[in-house]
Amino acid sequence: MSNEDKIAYSDALLANSVSRRSIIACPLAFGAVSVKERVRSILDYKKPAFWVIVVAVIASSALAVFFLTDPKSEQETTPLAPSLTDTGNTETTLTTEQSGADKESLATTEREVPELKEGAIYHAARNIYQNPLSSFYGEDSGYEYVVIKDHIMVRRKDSDLVEKMIPIRDRDWQKFPYSEAEWEQLLMGFEFNQQLNLDSYQSKLYLPQKSGQDQTMSDVLCMDGELWIASFSEESWRGRFIWDIYALKQVGTEDMSKSTPKLEPGQRF
Repeated sequence: MSNEDKIAYSDALLANSVSRRSIIACPLAFGAVSVKERVRSILDYKKPAFWVIVVAVIASSALAVFFLTDPKSEQETTPLAPSLTDTGNTETTLTTEQSGADKESLATTEREVPELKEGAIYHAARNIYQNPLSSFYGEDSGYEYVVIKDHIMVRRKDSDLVEKMIPIRDRDWQKFPYSEAEWEQLLMGFEFNQQLNLDSYQSKLYLPQKSGQDQTMSDVLCMDGELWIASFSEESWRGRFIWDIYALKQVGTEDMSKSTPKLEPGQRF
């Protein structure tokens, strides 16, 4: 600001500070600071140093960048939906996943099922179910179960006598054969523990037996990878029903080529 400009500005301040008798239609713009101080301030005004201007410009630019930019939204980090050109691949993937979920694939449960190798010996690990009509109850069934060729041999622990032979077709596990209603009917309506609830198991498999005269009153089941032996009984007025169920665990192996099953007199399989 030149000296002439300072003089003109000071005259304007003095002129507006003189009181006049007039109607004030709006608040005065002068008076907050005395005229003397304003004039002295304009006369003492000095242009700021160059470095002050540089700092002010940098600060202003930084603030402008700060307020003009938006933070990264969550939407930008979310994977984009498939484009129209990828529709075919997406549909194929969904179809494959749905088909795998809709049907129980034996291939996915292969790692969960017992291998039932020849010569494998199993004992009862615990009693899953005992029919209330039975006078016997125990965690140990009193039998051991030995895999031989296409049979599971059930023999007594105390005498090695063979009680029965459960024929198994080819050790090819199949889908569980009973519906929930059929299962409840086989249990005669007696369901005392959660272990008998079919909904508690994701994998429910069944080992088919040979048909015909070799059919026995036992089922070989696999419930979430655990081997079960279910024994049945049958009465004319009641029909077929489950007598007991034992969960089995492998305890060893036996060379069946050097072993001869002990049969009771007159017994044959």
